[in-house]
Amino acid sequence: MTSSLLTLFAASLLAAAPVAMAQPLPDGRYGGSFSQKDGRDIPVTLNLGTQIVSARTPYSLRFDEPWSCTFDLQYASTTIIDTPAGKETTRSYSLVGQGQGRCVTLGQGRVLLTPLSDGYRAELIQRNERTPLYSLKLEKAN
Repeated sequence: MTSSLLTLFAASLLAAAPVAMAQPLPDGRYGGSFSQKDGRDIPVTLNLGTQIVSARTPYSLRFDEPWSCTFDLQYASTTIIDTPAGKETTRSYSLVGQGQGRCVTLGQGRVLLTPLSDGYRAELIQRNERTPLYSLKLEKAN
């Protein structure tokens, strides 16, 4: 009887786990920019399912000139925090690839995406770091 209870418990855990991970972000294209230390703005585009960049994932993060690189995004985790305004959900995605040129600093890093009323707050984090290197607001593109 104990083994059947354990089996039932394990099955219920496995059945529940994919639900949280399987909820995709709404399709769309979002844009914004951040400033480098020299004051130069770097335009950024977040593609969510609207433009397949590779066969691996429909999600990508594109950095325009002068950085000129694109990372595929691979889902890593979801964090839900209770705030005075309600629950805040943040999803973490790995930046797949080494990056090239100025993007090397973000290679194998991650991006945290928190939904806002008109887009996302994105925090770009270097590999093995906890503090964001850059933060920006990405707004829905027309």
